[in-house]
Amino acid sequence: MLRRLALLVVLVLSVSACGGDQSYTDVSVDNAASVARIKILSGPTGGVNAVVWSPDGKMLASAGDDHTIYLWDPDTGKEIRHWDGHKLAITSLAFSPDGKTLASGGRDKAVILWDPAGGQQLRTFSDTDQILALAFSPDGKLLASTGRSKTVIFSDPATLQPVSTIKGFGDRVNDLAFSPDGKTLATAANDNKVQTWDVASGAKKLEITDQKAGATAVAFSPDGKMLASGAGDAKIRVWDAAGGSAIATCAGLIGTVRDINFSPDSKTLASASADHAFALWDPATGARLGPGRTPAEQAATGHGSEVNSVAWRPDGTIVATGSYDQRVLLWAVQIQ
Repeated sequence: MLRRLALLVVLVLSVSACGGDQSYTDVSVDNAASVARIKILSGPTGGVNAVVWSPDGKMLASAGDDHTIYLWDPDTGKEIRHWDGHKLAITSLAFSPDGKTLASGGRDKAVILWDPAGGQQLRTFSDTDQILALAFSPDGKLLASTGRSKTVIFSDPATLQPVSTIKGFGDRVNDLAFSPDGKTLATAANDNKVQTWDVASGAKKLEITDQKAGATAVAFSPDGKMLASGAGDAKIRVWDAAGGSAIATCAGLIGTVRDINFSPDSKTLASASADHAFALWDPATGARLGPGRTPAEQAATGHGSEVNSVAWRPDGTIVATGSYDQRVLLWAVQIQ
């Protein structure tokens, strides 16, 4: 049965130079009771490529084309601090499971570790090409990084020294994700392949080739039962994580899927795409739950350009989205 959603936009962390309040016409969106007006705050000055929550949900980090990482208090919308350590656009962020370390990766080929509490830069290393994705293992003992080098590097976060690698990808690797138990790594590559790997041995476990126009995003459900992938053909596919059999296809977008993220209870899938869309889906059926489908509807509710990143707050109450329109939106989601 299609679940009904009530969506309320509660805050925007703007990445435009202008500040203050700005009002938009309320719009009616799929299975949503209301979309509130939007508050815009002053902040960064470039498109947002990544948003990520701290494990306790008390901090939100964003980063993008202005080479800067911003750490926000999501309850007040105020900036806690920012860092300027990268020389080119930042493409990815990841919090360690204990929340004591924030990793950033960028087009300058650098991976940098930061202390969110104290603000210090901790460690850094350089890959041979641009970094496109980062992920900490669930136990915090490994940091996986990948990108245009067509190689996944597992590093020890304590030293940032490489521990092992996975090579042989046919094209750049756009995204990666650890399974909840930390034993499996999933990758999405531009050669249309979604693959899973045994973390301990580096051996390939599954290869899924149904994606078209490049596999762009990948995510495990928190219960470990599902693996979702996004692609350049504007579709999201949901698979059985153990055997790779198809569960559902989420269709109806008109632009490349940039990012996907499961809700903490594994019952809802959020997506960010190039058609200005932040969308919610039932991963078991592929049904779209909201919000609006068209770029005009998306712009009316806040985003006026490609949405690059989406992340659920760990308590499942708020979704953060980042866009080329230089804004980070927080959406309060209530599932009835």
